[in-house]
Amino acid sequence: IIASFMQWVIQYPILKLSAVIVAWSFLRDLVNLAFVLAMILMSFATMLDITQYTYRKIFFDIIIGALLINFSLVFIGFFLDMNSIATGFMLNQMGTEQGLATLITNSANITTIATADAEQPLLVLALMPFFMAYIVLTYLVILIPMIIRIVYLIQYAVLSPLTWLHLIFKKADWTKW
Repeated sequence: IIASFMQWVIQYPILKLSAVIVAWSFLRDLVNLAFVLAMILMSFATMLDITQYTYRKIFFDIIIGALLINFSLVFIGFFLDMNSIATGFMLNQMGTEQGLATLITNSANITTIATADAEQPLLVLALMPFFMAYIVLTYLVILIPMIIRIVYLIQYAVLSPLTWLHLIFKKADWTKW
C-alpha cells in the first residue's frame, strides 16, 4: 500500500488540482486590481509632478510585474515539468521499470533471506518482522519529504502572484524569498 502511494506521490499533478487553479486565479485577479490602482496612482503622480511615482519611474516595473504575475503558473509548471523529466531520467537509470517500490523491496532481498536458511526457520521467522519494519521505515523516510514537498509546491503556486507583486512594488531583495 505504501509503495503504490509512493508511486502516486511521485506522479502527483499539482497544477491540475482545481483548488490550486481557483485559488491562483483569485489571487491573480486581486493582484491585477492592484496593478490597476498602481496605474491610477502613476497617472495622478505624473499629473501632480511627484517624481517618485511618475510613469518614467514605475511604468516598466508595472508591465514586467503584470507579465510575471499573469504567467506565474506557467513558469511554475515549466519548472515542475523539468523536475519531472529529471526524476524520470534518474528513475530509469536506476532500472525502475516495475516502479520505485519494487526496486526498494527487491534490494532488501526479503525472499532470499526467507528461503536461504531452511535449517533454522524459527530464526528467519523471528527476524522477518524486523526486515519488514525496515522496509516500511525506508518507504516512510522517502515518502514523508515527498508529501511535504507537495504541500510547499501547492503553497508556492497559489501565492506566487502575491510574491511577484511584492517583489515589483517593494523592490525586495531576492534572497529574502
